Amino acid sequence: MTRVIARRVLDAAASQVGLSVDDLTGPSRKLPLVWARARAMLVIRRYRSDLSYKTIGALFGGRDHSTVRHAVAEAQKRLASGTGDASLTQELLDLFGRDAAPALRRAIETTAFRLAWMQQCLAVVERPRA
Repeated sequence: MTRVIARRVLDAAASQVGLSVDDLTGPSRKLPLVWARARAMLVIRRYRSDLSYKTIGALFGGRDHSTVRHAVAEAQKRLASGTGDASLTQELLDLFGRDAAPALRRAIETTAFRLAWMQQCLAVVERPRA
């Protein structure tokens, strides 16, 4: 599941600037690649906060966790300041935000169901015996 979501983000980020996914996950440090890669890392981190920086780095060609942290921080700064590629970053966030909403709703419903089930189990266990 993690790789599917990451692949979708990578595909979208690459197509925004006319690059391939291999370009984004490759070793190049050309500026357009660096910013597209940072945008994709930010989106993955924002919508899959359960993934560690180390895991995200592995998805991007084995990059170090500190590289991912720095890229996410820089992408957040650029988004907040509205400079450079902020509109492209917001476009990616909006795209995956819409996709994340149904999954989040399902997670909340599942959690609520599990909580109700556990409460029922506890009520049965805690019932006084006659």
